Amino acid sequence: MRAFFLILFFLPLVALSQKISNVDYDEVKLTTADSSSAFYYAKLQERMIALDTTLSEKEYFYLYYGNVFQSNYSPYGDSDAIKNFNDLYKEAKFTEAIVAGEKVLKENPVNIRVQMRMLVCYHKLGDKVMAKKYAHNYYSLLNVIYSSGEGTSLENPFVVIRVSDEYDIISDLECRFVKQALVGTVDVMTVIPPAQGDGEGENVKGKKKKSKKGKEETRELYFDVTQSFSYLQRQFKESDKK
Repeated sequence: MRAFFLILFFLPLVALSQKISNVDYDEVKLTTADSSSAFYYAKLQERMIALDTTLSEKEYFYLYYGNVFQSNYSPYGDSDAIKNFNDLYKEAKFTEAIVAGEKVLKENPVNIRVQMRMLVCYHKLGDKVMAKKYAHNYYSLLNVIYSSGEGTSLENPFVVIRVSDEYDIISDLECRFVKQALVGTVDVMTVIPPAQGDGEGENVKGKKKKSKKGKEETRELYFDVTQSFSYLQRQFKESDKK
């Protein structure tokens, strides 16, 4: 915990201006704030909420990373609305969950887990058309993260805007979480890859490595969480002013 607060203390506010892996936050901020831009955030968000399946990979990129510059950006914890949605989802009250989920996504359409659970809700209710639309959002957001870096080293990590998104990636890769370590502003997640038919494991790059008999092989996935730390730093500074 002490190390966590030391990172916050020494993390410069200019962290927002640095390029991390394949994400240039300076450029993202300028582009999504420009009302004349094709990637103006308000317009993109409106299209995503309307379940516009013509959104491109680049538009999803600006939607996801541009979210950190929105007033409602909150990378930690869940709102009461999200908790209500999750409760309904876990209780298999899918019709009610859909109504609650729509409210959540109107506030923040790049919530990956809610997008995934919405597609499950519609699938369970037999609505393939709507399930497909939410699947499009869900997998497009995952692909944004996969394209942000290699995820195999401290120097070229995946870039996420919420810690929970790390676990969504781990789940999508069908890996089993083992432990977490923080190195600077990078989360190093130790995972066990999905078992292969021949007892081998497969990492992010698709290369197989035989597991030693009686011992499960592990892999490390790297996630940059600079934006989450920057958010906390701003919160601490604002509270100090009060």
